[in-house]
Amino acid sequence: MKFSLFVHMERSDLAKPHSELVGELEDLVVQAEEAGFETAWIGEHHGMEFT
Repeated sequence: MKFSLFVHMERSDLAKPHSELVGELEDLVVQAEEAGFETAWIGEHHGMEFT
């Protein structure tokens, strides 16, 4: 069985820079890969502050 990670990114703290958010996403995806997850899916929503 293959497992996937689905991530819906939202910017909940306007003081946090985009670069930090992307870094946190990268850390999460690396952890999922190390745990054996096959794929990481990232949702896209137009018109939101950060997607």
